[in-house]
Amino acid sequence: MPARHSDIDTNSESFQSNRNSMLELIEQFRGLEQRVRDTSNSKKEKFEKRGQLLPRERIALLLKAHRLQKRR
Repeated sequence: MPARHSDIDTNSESFQSNRNSMLELIEQFRGLEQRVRDTSNSKKEKFEKRGQLLPRERIALLLKAHRLQKRR
């Protein structure tokens, strides 16, 4: 595959500013993801006692089933 040419100047001030802003947003998002995981894990025992799966476990099973159906 041939290389693509770009006129984007990765050394420009605006590029660096945008990049830093995006990295900061990603960091904030990762923090929110961690809070969700921590909250979910703190509720795991409660769900297990009731014989239930955590919401993220149910979603994982649904996605897995969907991927298996697409392969057929």
